[in-house]
Amino acid sequence: MTTLVELVQPNDWVEEKMLSQLTGLGRKTIEEFRLNVWIEGVEFIKVSPSGRLNARKVLYNRKAIDKSFYNYQRIA
Repeated sequence: MTTLVELVQPNDWVEEKMLSQLTGLGRKTIEEFRLNVWIEGVEFIKVSPSGRLNARKVLYNRKAIDKSFYNYQRIA
């Protein structure tokens, strides 16, 4: 009998809930990094499906965040 294993990888840009599951960071910690460390357009973007300027949805670039953590830890 053959078992088929399918690996699914999340998109590069993920919502906060998925970022939390991938990194183990809580909501408040993610917010602190977003406000004080991460750069908009690099580690996160604000999006609006309607195109309005007051975008409420924030997407996070999980690969850029992993890279920033790697660099952040090496400096410390």
